[in-house]
Parts: sequence; structure tokens; C-alpha cells
Amino acid sequence: GYKDVVVYIPNEVQQGTCGFDEVMAHEQKHIAVNRSILDEFIPRIQGKLEAFLKINGVMRQTNPEYASSLVRAKMQAILAEVSQDIVQENQQRQRMVDTPEEYTRLSNSCNGDLKRVAAQYMRGAR
Repeated sequence: GYKDVVVYIPNEVQQGTCGFDEVMAHEQKHIAVNRSILDEFIPRIQGKLEAFLKINGVMRQTNPEYASSLVRAKMQAILAEVSQDIVQENQQRQRMVDTPEEYTRLSNSCNGDLKRVAAQYMRGAR
């Protein structure tokens, strides 16, 4: 899960300031999206794995390593399929957090402190 999440905020945005609180609140929105997606997809993953086990039941193979590799391959395929869905959903929802309106709001908050920090980075990137 997402219990011990570390959020990195530039040193120029000092802890205890309005800008820090605004950036942290924005990052918490991203974390909430991640948690929500995880909560939604865990039952889906469980359902797919349970369905696979119900359909395939007991496997009778003379070579246990081969049987194990078949089960492992199918489980990996299920997880890969669901992982793609998770990534796509996460990207879509994260874009809803990172809207132009949100960045405008952040830039204009705290008397423009964050706009000044962003300008510093833009100058350094050139």
C-alpha cells in the first residue's frame, strides 16, 4: 500500500511556510489518487486470480516445476494486464490533479512565492 510515502519538495520552499503547505496539499492530492486506484484495483486483481484458479482447478502434471511455471506465467500475465490498466488510469487521474487551473492557483497563492521559485527553476533550466 501507500503507508510510508515520501514527498520531495524543493529546498527553496521552506517547511512551515504558506508555499510549503500549498505544495504539500497538492502532493497529497496525488497520493490520494494513488490510494484510490489501489483500493479499486485490488479487488479486481483478486477476482481475476480467483477466476483463474476456479477455471483451472487442480493441475495434474508429472513435473511439479512445470506445473508451477504454468501457474506463475498465467498469474504474471494477469498482473501485467491489470498493471497496464492501473498505469493508464493513474495517468488520467493525475492529469486531473495537474490542471493548468491548479498550477495557476498554486502560482498565485502565498503572494506569488511559488511563482518566484518556479521562475528560478526555469532560469536554471535554460
